[in-house]
Amino acid sequence: HHEKFLVSVAKYLDFIQKTFPAKPSRTFEEMFDMMVVNIEEACGAYWLNKLLSIKPQLERQYSETASAVDGRMLPFEWLRTATGFTKTDATDHHADHFFPGNQHIAWDIAGFAVEFNLDCRQTAVLIDEFDKLNGKQPLADRLPFYRLAYSAFRLGYCSLAADVLHSSEDGKRFRRLEEHYGQFIRNELCGQTC
Repeated sequence: HHEKFLVSVAKYLDFIQKTFPAKPSRTFEEMFDMMVVNIEEACGAYWLNKLLSIKPQLERQYSETASAVDGRMLPFEWLRTATGFTKTDATDHHADHFFPGNQHIAWDIAGFAVEFNLDCRQTAVLIDEFDKLNGKQPLADRLPFYRLAYSAFRLGYCSLAADVLHSSEDGKRFRRLEEHYGQFIRNELCGQTC
């Protein structure tokens, strides 16, 4: 991914964080409960036990500092224009009935990293660019929790959509996405991501 794009994303997320401070909508326990349900249903008991074994670490990575996050870092929501990159559909996902509501900006950073399949170097560039705008934050230390939480939410969302849409083409696409997020979670729980 082009470094200019990552710089644009960092600036956008810096704007979100600074412009829309808020109280968190979900506690750590609520977030963790969502992760437990979705990971147990989709991945099974082995992966649930791995998650439960790292709960204390994950709780330390959660933050009560929050913003009205974008909540949707999907690739098709970014446009390349003559003047740079623009994020579309960005103003109200924190206020819908899905997770996460208002949450630490690490939710959006993790979501972007997951959705764009950033490697470790690209993730580090994004965090570094964000930190330049904000001063050093323990952002990299927070990402394991938020990557897992984001992926578990998307896993559950896609599983439900696939169940509703059955064997239609959209249903098949959601089933493939469910498998993708499940694999990301397994990799994360095995320490195979950044």
